[in-house]
Amino acid sequence: MSIHINTIKATGMELTSAIEEYARSRAASLEKYVDEKDTSTNMDIEVGKTTGHHQSGEIFRAEFTIQFKGKTIRTTSTNEDLYAAIDEVQSEASRMMSEHKNKKKTMFLKGAAQIKNMLKGKE
Repeated sequence: MSIHINTIKATGMELTSAIEEYARSRAASLEKYVDEKDTSTNMDIEVGKTTGHHQSGEIFRAEFTIQFKGKTIRTTSTNEDLYAAIDEVQSEASRMMSEHKNKKKTMFLKGAAQIKNMLKGKE
């Protein structure tokens, strides 16, 4: 696994093995955005209840904090369903990591095009 999960923590509720396994599986889907040689990618996962006194029922919160190559991505979500909150936070983290990966690739291609033009005598 190229993403090392430092901690999985529950606040205001019990961290069951089912919740932990689900959070790990959703985190594992983010590995496609990380270079397999990169061993410095770390992740913290936090799930929990926001408060216990909502009139409409329980509200759950999920948070992923991912550190890779000098960048930190933090995504949070609240929902009445804990599993839906985990899905939402994973989806947002996926979008942000994809943007970072595509930006890096685009910058490389722009630099390569500039070098090519310099070698051809343009610009």
